[in-house]
Amino acid sequence: MNTHVMASLLLLLLVACKGNDGGSALPTDLTDGLATQTDCDGYTDSVTSEFTPVAGATRYFYGDIAFTEEGDATGTEALILLPNETWTTANPTDGIECEVIWDIVGKKDTEATCASCDYTLNVTSSLNAGASTCTQDVVNGYTELDGDISYDVTLTCTADGPCTANVSGGSFQAGGFGNDGGLIYIDDGTCQFF
Repeated sequence: MNTHVMASLLLLLLVACKGNDGGSALPTDLTDGLATQTDCDGYTDSVTSEFTPVAGATRYFYGDIAFTEEGDATGTEALILLPNETWTTANPTDGIECEVIWDIVGKKDTEATCASCDYTLNVTSSLNAGASTCTQDVVNGYTELDGDISYDVTLTCTADGPCTANVSGGSFQAGGFGNDGGLIYIDDGTCQFF
């Protein structure tokens, strides 16, 4: 085998391994292009098929976590609210596009508790009202989300970029990207009525 072919094969192997170890850079933001979901405008009566508008929002849950080499985790999680027209009209003070922010600290546990995941992320969330952009009344409605959380994380890696990530915990399910240095994820959004 000639030297050029051998060098090309080694370079290809190194590139493939780099992608598989999660070394590719993560996207910087997964929140671009979020939109309100039309089914979050109200409900349709199953008997009469009559639509009733209800004050509410499309709610997205987003996380951006960094890891140290030792597996320590720090970052933020955010609940993003995109209000529907009914909420904005009924309560222009609270019915605004905004975020409720939590500071996250914890540890990546590679001795995963689930058979099919790559690691479990054990974190403690603390509401950061000062960083939140929602009104205090809205923020106060989410204080019960403070506390300890465990997420099972499954990574699918290719040589073409960062690993895709599936993040789950309880009824929470999100997708995103992960590498050795961090994890970024967002759920599909759901309706929140007030």
